[in-house]
Amino acid sequence: MAVAVPKLPKGWVAQMAAHRDIDNVCYEFRRVYDDKNVLHPDQSYWLITPIGDADGVNAGLRGTQAISYQEYVDHQGPLTYDRFSSPTVPTAELSAWVTGHVAAAAH
Repeated sequence: MAVAVPKLPKGWVAQMAAHRDIDNVCYEFRRVYDDKNVLHPDQSYWLITPIGDADGVNAGLRGTQAISYQEYVDHQGPLTYDRFSSPTVPTAELSAWVTGHVAAAAH
């Protein structure tokens, strides 16, 4: 089983900073660092992945969705990085960000 994740430049890494499994969905926040270990908040992202084996363990790619901080700002409006990256963001809000349905209030 593979999960599609955003492509990063060579040598860059995405480090999981927050993780929650709620119902049949996994929510992960990943901080992105370049090859010199410098954080790139604009590239850091939330990843939302269905979990469970309803389609069997060999079902292929999961229907993963992701949104980077820069994508959020470009398409949905102002929001601080601290608010975007908070491990306590409500899951309904995360789902709405990824699908582009609402913009959160800037804090």
